[in-house]
Amino acid sequence: MCALSASAMAHKDLLALEVSCIPVAAYRLDDQRLEVLMVSDGFCDLFGFDTHEQAMAALDANHLHNVHPQDAARVTRAKDHLAAEGGTYDVVYRTWDAVGKQWRLVHAQGKCAYAEEDGRHAIVWYTDEGAWLSEAQDDEGQDVSSALLGSVPQQRHQRHIGRCDALTGLPNTEYFFELANRNRARLVREGKRVAVLFVNLMGMRLFNRKYGYAEGNELIRQVAHVLSRHFTSQSCAYLGQGCYGAITAADGLDHTLRAILDECRDRSGAQTTPLHVGVYVCEDEGVRIGAALDRARAACKTCAGNRFSVHCYFSESMLEAEEEQQYIIDNLDTALEQGWVQIHCQPLVRAANGRVCDEEALARWIDPNKGFVSPARFVPVLEESRLIYKLDLYVLEQVLKKMAILKERGLYIVPSSINLALGLRDVRHGGGDSATRGRGRRRPRQDCRGDYRKHAGRGS
Repeated sequence: MCALSASAMAHKDLLALEVSCIPVAAYRLDDQRLEVLMVSDGFCDLFGFDTHEQAMAALDANHLHNVHPQDAARVTRAKDHLAAEGGTYDVVYRTWDAVGKQWRLVHAQGKCAYAEEDGRHAIVWYTDEGAWLSEAQDDEGQDVSSALLGSVPQQRHQRHIGRCDALTGLPNTEYFFELANRNRARLVREGKRVAVLFVNLMGMRLFNRKYGYAEGNELIRQVAHVLSRHFTSQSCAYLGQGCYGAITAADGLDHTLRAILDECRDRSGAQTTPLHVGVYVCEDEGVRIGAALDRARAACKTCAGNRFSVHCYFSESMLEAEEEQQYIIDNLDTALEQGWVQIHCQPLVRAANGRVCDEEALARWIDPNKGFVSPARFVPVLEESRLIYKLDLYVLEQVLKKMAILKERGLYIVPSSINLALGLRDVRHGGGDSATRGRGRRRPRQDCRGDYRKHAGRGS
């Protein structure tokens, strides 16, 4: 097995290896992906598969099948190195033995070879190093299993350190963009439409408080496993904060997403949280992967407030809304400083005598570029981005300035009422927490009526 030639990968040799009692697998290396060509009888016996087809389907769906979560990142780095650069493959990891109900150590070694017809291939053989003895100690007090895990040279994997998430074993954001560009090119060559997904585990903060961070991490790993099984681990990523990205073919995606949502719900049982999925179908090849993921995220945001697991497709109206929201956030300070936000006082007239008895201060945004911007458009954006306090304080300041001018001129000061965001009242009284004022949850604005004459009116 140490000297592989092109002829070693011939079809007849694969058939010979398939019936071998030695745990062996053959892979085709394509665009940094490992496609399983063959597994031996010994491979099926070692990893608990009933048939070759079952083993190959499991590996194609998820190359981390039954791999210990703590070893997933190291295995991914090793396979990425083999797929990208060839050479040798040498990694020790733990795999779950469903029959013995225990973790076992497996030493996987492989080498890249070139077939005569269809490109690069690799042969990987596996050695069972025995049960994982987490409590075993050698004579010097060193953990035996840790010593074995550390015996594999890691220098060749330095380029891949930091490319995968340690919790899930999936590629991180930067590496995902690199892989996604390759996957996109492959799908286009195959004549398939490309879809980019943004997946969000909603309410993870509350879930962690209720069940603990260990259960939260386990839920994140379970969702990662489901996604990698449906899309392959080289086509999805963990983005952090309970969020994932994925790239796949758009055809048949609805059926796949329904299966994913059902499987995630069934896996977690009662200890689960809604899974929201945003989908952007890349009709324009000029849209970069990062922009496509942002649009999928915008689609995912439209699911906010839904307590069930759902998916939503991106539309151009979402893009326009996203651009407008960003414009409001970026230009709020300028609007306040330049007077684009104007305060209009709406009088309230007492029916008994026809006199003004109160005024309500209303904010109106008159933008030099966009014209009139309705409060129904900018107030929810400022609330969601937690910038509403700036508008509230600005309105209060303008009302007090008006009262001061009226007092200076000796005119009657009409009581005024203004609207304050609930978040501002929470800050004032020291109550509430970030969960009650969380983003995506519309807070009602409170009508705070008050007679400000004690600040700026007569008799002060």
